[in-house]
Amino acid sequence: MQTDSDEVKLSYEHIGYAWLPYEEALNRLRYKSAKNLLKKAHEYIKRVLKNEEAVSRQISR
Repeated sequence: MQTDSDEVKLSYEHIGYAWLPYEEALNRLRYKSAKNLLKKAHEYIKRVLKNEEAVSRQISR
């Protein structure tokens, strides 16, 4: 994923942020619900990227 902005805006509920690889982010999370959400997001992104690759291969034939 990409963005045109380098700025990260935090709400009053947060004290910081970090850009981490998936496994490291998963290990840092404390709450089961947050871990489950990250896992679902990760699986969704992998599925979307796999589908995009398949479409790209079909187009290039």
